[in-house]
Amino acid sequence: MDAQEEVVGGGPVGLGWAIDRGQPGVRKAVVERRRCSAPIP
Repeated sequence: MDAQEEVVGGGPVGLGWAIDRGQPGVRKAVVERRRCSAPIP
């Protein structure tokens, strides 16, 4: 994986954090153990 930042967990908090911290030119990887993200309540 060639990422500058890794987010562990693709639930509501992990995805929200990755989106909130999104910056142009910064490569991110969201690592989730499930095949798809957790449902958002």
